[in-house]
Order: sequence, then C-alpha cells, then structure tokens
Amino acid sequence: MKQRAGGKLRRIGKITADVLVWLLVAAALFVLSGSVFKNEKQLSPWGTGAFTVLTGSMSPTLKPGTMIFVQAVPLERLEPGDIVTMMESTEKTVVTHRIVDISVEEDFIITQGDANNAPDPAVSLSQVVGRVVFWVPGLGQVPSLLKKPAVYGGLLTGFGMIALGIGIAGVIRAGKRPPSRLDLDAEEDKA
Repeated sequence: MKQRAGGKLRRIGKITADVLVWLLVAAALFVLSGSVFKNEKQLSPWGTGAFTVLTGSMSPTLKPGTMIFVQAVPLERLEPGDIVTMMESTEKTVVTHRIVDISVEEDFIITQGDANNAPDPAVSLSQVVGRVVFWVPGLGQVPSLLKKPAVYGGLLTGFGMIALGIGIAGVIRAGKRPPSRLDLDAEEDKA
C-alpha cells in the first residue's frame, strides 16, 4: 500500500509540475503576443496587451514599473471608475488613466490619473485601447532589464552553463549506470 501511495504522490507531483509549466508558457505567450503581434491599437490578435507603467500619474494604484494587462472591451461596457489605456494623439505612446466621464453617443471620454489634480482633455472613444483587467507591481521592469546587454548576456551564459552541466552529468551517469537487461543479453550474444 505504501508503494501505491508513493506512486500516486509522484503522479500528482508530475501533473502539478506539468500544469505549472503550461501556465508559465501561456503567460509568456500572452506577454509576447502583446509585444510581437500588435495591431494599430497595440493589442494582440486576441485583443490583449501588456504595457509597463512609466510615470506616477496613477499612483498609488499603479506605480512606475507595474505591468498592466489590457483587454479590448465593447465601449458600451466602459464606465466611470474603470482604468483604461488610450492612444495618445501621436499614436506612438499610450496613457493609462481612470475614467471620469464617458459618452458613447457623443463619442468622448474624459480620464484622470489618480495622482493628478485635474482631468485630462476629452478625447474620442476611438483612442481607447482597452480596459485594464489586472496588474503586477514591478513586473514591468523585467523587459527593460532584459534589453541591457550585460543582463541579456549573463542570462544566455547562465542558461548555456546549465545546459552544458546537464549534458556532462548525463554523459557521466551513462558511464556509471548499472548494466541493463539488454546490455547483458548483448554480451551473452558476443560470447
């Protein structure tokens, strides 16, 4: 019975590890899709995107370095209090602020940063990228760190060393392993 319980625990552990790996892969694809396959509103084909907060205009809710995850939503579902990301008039940068007033019929939205004293000028609803659905403080600093040559080179070197170590360990283990039934059969055939 103890062997069966141990086998079940190992199986549960393997399933849990597999699920965690797939969740990490899905999260990486979500982030990459928001930065690689962006359309005119900087969203992935699935209507999602990830952005980094660069200023303190939304502090204390969204501090600089926070990564925000945005989802395209029908404009009718937006309401005052929602945090939205919008294209600036230059269409090269985005702004993330809280909705103060919105009118779908009159095609305008007024937002304001939580730390700002006054609301922003009204803009067209066509500039709305999407609603912020969740955020992770500090995670936005990772992409900027990876762009630094020393960090990128260090990671590549580290992963290379790990791969090399795993390869060497596999070769050493292969030389020290006990002979298998196939090995013994092959030796008997030679004799």
